This record gives sequence, structure tokens and C-alpha cells, in this order.
Amino acid sequence: MNSNIENEINKNCDKNCLCDVIDCFISRCKKGPTGPTGPTGPTGATGATGATGETGATGATGATGVTGPTGATGAQGPQGVQGVQGPTGPQGATGATGATGVTGVTGPTGPTGPTGTAGVTGPTGPTGATGATGEAGPTGPTGTAGVTGPTGPTGATGATGATGATGTQGPQGVQGIQGATGPQGPTGPTGPTGPTGATGATGATGATGEDGGSFNALAMVHDESDSVVPDQEAIKFNIPNLTNGITYDPNTGEFEVPDDGQYSIHWWVNARRKKCHDDTSRPLGIEFHQTFPSDVLIAHSSTHNNINCCDSGTIVGNAIFNAAANSKYKFFNTSQVDFQLIPNDLYSASVSITRIN
Repeated sequence: MNSNIENEINKNCDKNCLCDVIDCFISRCKKGPTGPTGPTGPTGATGATGATGETGATGATGATGVTGPTGATGAQGPQGVQGVQGPTGPQGATGATGATGVTGVTGPTGPTGPTGTAGVTGPTGPTGATGATGEAGPTGPTGTAGVTGPTGPTGATGATGATGATGTQGPQGVQGIQGATGPQGPTGPTGPTGPTGATGATGATGATGEDGGSFNALAMVHDESDSVVPDQEAIKFNIPNLTNGITYDPNTGEFEVPDDGQYSIHWWVNARRKKCHDDTSRPLGIEFHQTFPSDVLIAHSSTHNNINCCDSGTIVGNAIFNAAANSKYKFFNTSQVDFQLIPNDLYSASVSITRIN
């Protein structure tokens, strides 16, 4: 029997008689050799369709196949209609504190609020530990001097200190005025002529005597400006012509003589009256003064006539005076008004000083 039929019979048979017979037949009969294939019989008529059998049990699920490759992303569909807002969900847990942001720019100071009422004074707290000593503050202002205390007893005399170094020699003082010559004594009687003595050895050359001064000391200065000389101020002649021994400073208008002696001076000044604060007619005048070592009036001169406002005149003068070495002299405007120097052709003033003795 064909093994397929055998299997089919075994599968469909129940414990009935037919199945027993067939089983016995199969197990006891010997299988002969296969005969030759017979000719194919004619096709039988199609049998009636059998009743549908019961659905078999579902087979076991097969193993999951390998996942296929991801397909290409499709084009985005149109946005759907917004759905109804769902209910608010429960509040989530508080998130971790974020990093502190950068400190913002300090805003402008707000106006000072009104002073609040003083609170009740709290109890005194315990004394804190002594703080470190602070730096010394600035020295305070000197207090007023206290009342002088009584003089203490005189202390013991200290040991004599070492002798200090000799100080530098001070400048030479101004030479004093020469004293008057004393009266000559009476001539004594002439004694008898003694014998001529032997010629003695030549003595050493004596020291050179003091300089008797120069009789050629002189100075000539003049002015070519139209400068204004205020009342009671010095006249400053701006051009020294010649100086020999006598010095002149055009910045101060001051003359200085070199030696004791007698001097002659001559001057003239062309001047115009300035600043007419009144209508009084008056002469223009100048004075010649010793200014060092003391102030001494030497001479005065003025115009020969009164001068009205803006008028001009010439002031001429001369003098002979005794002077000590290194004494100084100036001319001053003593007109009680300011005047302006007026050049006459070229010069507006001139002065000459000469030692005569």
C-alpha cells in the first residue's frame, strides 16, 4: 500500500472495526513487487464538492522577519484643524535652579525716604572682642598754648662744649666819613745839627698805599622815549652813553659812585603835563636824592613857569655834592601830577656826573 494512503488512513481512522481490519491487513500482508503501470484510465466525472471541513487550529506564529529598510519620508501633509484644548495637566516638579545671571547695572539712587520713628532701644549686647589697633590718625591741630608754669630750679651747669668752627668773614662795612683834620701843634725849637751818620742799609719796600680814587669818574646818560613818569616815581633814563667808575642801572634809574669825593651833576628834562584831574596850573619839578645808605635830598629844579594840562616845559638843574664810596642816587618826579617825556629833535632828557675832587 502506498505510504501516503497509509498515513491518510492512520490519520482519519477512529477505534472502529474498519480501522482494525485495515490495520490488521496491512500488518499481516506481504507487499509484492510493483507491477507495471497501467494505462491511464479515462478521467472520471467530477465528483460533488464535499462539505467544507472544520477550520483547523491556528498554527504557531512564525518568527519575526528581518525589519526592512526605512522608507523615504513622505511629503508633509496639510496642517489639521486645531483640536480642542485638553484639560490642564498636573503641575510638574520644580526644575533645578538655573545659573545666576550677570549682575545688572546699578540703578540710580532713589530719593531718601522720610526718617522713620526711632525704635525702642534694645538691650545692651555683650561687649565684643577688642578689635585690632587701627592706624594712627593724622596729627590734630596744635592746641592753644597752656599757661606758663612756674620756673623750675636751675639745673647743674653742663660741661663746656667744644669750640665751634670759626665762621666766614662778614662783608666789609661801608667806609666811614673822613674825620676833620686836627689843629697843627706849635713848632718846637731847632736843635743843634748833629754829625752826619753813616749811611744805613736800604730798608724794605713799604706796602702800597690805598687807592686815592679816580678823578676821571664820570657818567653820561640820556633818554629818547616818550614814557610817562608817575608822580613820586623815579625817572628811568633808558640809554647810558658813557660810564667810567660811576655805574648806572636803566631798569631802576639809579647811579652809584665808586669813591669818596666831590661830584658835579647837570641835568635837563623835556616834559608834558598828564592826567589833569584838576585845572590848577603848576610848575613841573624833579628832585635829585641820595637813596643809599640813607635818603637825602641833594637838589630840586622845576620849569620857570606854571604848566597847564597838556602843556610842556623844560626842567633844568645842576648841583655839586659830597659823596661817600658806593652811595646811590636817583631823580624823582615831584610835580604832584604825572608827566610824559617829550623828545626835542631826538633826546627827551640828559644827565652828566663828574668827580671834581
